[in-house]
Amino acid sequence: MRLFIGLKIPSNVKAHLSEALRAVRKLPGVRWIPEESFHLTLKFLGECELPKVEEMKPVITEIAARHPVLHLGLHSGGAFPEGRSPRVLWTAVGGDTGVLLTLAQTLEEALVSLGFPKENRSFHPHLTVARVKEPSALMEPMKRSKPGAMTPLDQFCTLFASYTSPAFEVTTVDLIQSFLHAGGARYEDVESFPLRSH
Repeated sequence: MRLFIGLKIPSNVKAHLSEALRAVRKLPGVRWIPEESFHLTLKFLGECELPKVEEMKPVITEIAARHPVLHLGLHSGGAFPEGRSPRVLWTAVGGDTGVLLTLAQTLEEALVSLGFPKENRSFHPHLTVARVKEPSALMEPMKRSKPGAMTPLDQFCTLFASYTSPAFEVTTVDLIQSFLHAGGARYEDVESFPLRSH
């Protein structure tokens, strides 16, 4: 099972984000994430055998129960990594980011103790909206553009600079299975773990 731990986004927020992305859908060199697949990843686990899944479930249950329900929102946009070869386009996460960071760090530490490798970069709350297939197409000004013209990436960042989603509440941490296909990934819920309600 190819798994990750994440947070699900309400359907109204997914629709709001998808509508905002319509203005940049024609940018070259990227594959847009389908609206139904929008989510926030807390920890990618990779391939897991069933015994390991059963071992981690009580750990996630206990950690989720210690952290309060999250009140979040999405805003602005950018690319990872910065520089000449971006791999993903994203929108940032605002709201209870302190609690979100603590939740992610606590999960990371607990899962390392279960044998999962530690991430080699710090957690940066974001929602991936596109994967970059051709970085050069995204980074070069369009043909016949004037000197100093914006690149497609500049256009994305400029158009998304003022984006703000409706605020939303997250009540569970979710274990999600990822199925890889030629056109991208498909996700299915495995189990939900309630956050502390008050």
